Amino acid sequence: MTKTADDRSGRLLLRLAAVSTGAAVGLVLVGYWPTVALAGAAAVAPMLVGIGIGLAGAWVGLIPPVLWLRNPPEDQPVGILMGLAARFGVTAGLAVAVWLTGALPERPLLLWAGLAHLVLLLVDVVGLTRLLRRAGEAGA
Repeated sequence: MTKTADDRSGRLLLRLAAVSTGAAVGLVLVGYWPTVALAGAAAVAPMLVGIGIGLAGAWVGLIPPVLWLRNPPEDQPVGILMGLAARFGVTAGLAVAVWLTGALPERPLLLWAGLAHLVLLLVDVVGLTRLLRRAGEAGA
C-alpha cells in the first residue's frame, strides 16, 4: 500500500470516528435528563461510562472496514464482518469488565452500553454504506 493510500485511510478513519463521537455526544445530551429523571443523578456516571464503552467499540470496529476499502469490492464484506466482530467484542468485553468491578450501578451502565452500541452501529452503517456506494460509482 502506498503512502497516499495510508494517508487516505487514516483521514477516512478519523472522519468516521469523528461522526461516531458526535453521535455519542448527542446520546449524552439526549439521555442526560431521562437518566436523571428515571434513575437519579447517581446514574449519570454509568451512563457516561456506558456510552464511552459503546464509542470505544465503534472506533475499533471502524478499522477493518476502512482498511478493506483498498481491496476489490467482492472482498470488502470481509472487512465489514471483521469490524462488526471487533465492535461487539470490544463493547461486550469492556461492559462485562466494568460490570464485574461493581464500581457502578449495573442497570444504567449496561443499558447505556447496549444503547450506545446500537445507535453508533446505525451511524457507522450509514457512513460506511455511503462510502461503499461512492466507491462503487467511482469504479463503474
